[in-house]
Amino acid sequence: MNLTFRNAERKDTLLILQFIKELADYEKMLNEVVAVEATLETWIC
Repeated sequence: MNLTFRNAERKDTLLILQFIKELADYEKMLNEVVAVEATLETWIC
């Protein structure tokens, strides 16, 4: 299996937010997630 690393791009924000929410749900902290897709877009650019 080949792995490729790259910087996140604007098109990745929805997937990143999904990962954040899934981890928070696993940790029973979903109610503490304040990130939204627009915030992630700002941080990535």
